[in-house]
Amino acid sequence: MKPTETALYSTVEPEMLDLVELFVDELPDRLGATRIAYDRADWPMLSLLAGQMTTAGFNYGFPQICPVAKQLAEQAEAGSVEEEVLDTLRQLQALGRRIRAGMPPSGD
Repeated sequence: MKPTETALYSTVEPEMLDLVELFVDELPDRLGATRIAYDRADWPMLSLLAGQMTTAGFNYGFPQICPVAKQLAEQAEAGSVEEEVLDTLRQLQALGRRIRAGMPPSGD
């Protein structure tokens, strides 16, 4: 994470933080799978994975990733220009690197 980027913490109730931690632990694999789908030009899989990220972002309290993941899913489904899809994928990956489990440190 770059010094100018702010960490993203879940907005869910504290009793769900164990589930959030599992999501955060699996996030690098999920993001990696989206990159593999892109590299293989597997647009149906990329659309499916990005759609799952949209739902997961909402369910686990990270609404910041939802519009980007939704855009990626729609671009992949529509067969958009590769450069546009890659740009959106990179935006999603950048957001993913900012996601943290637990509660924000006091003062945030």
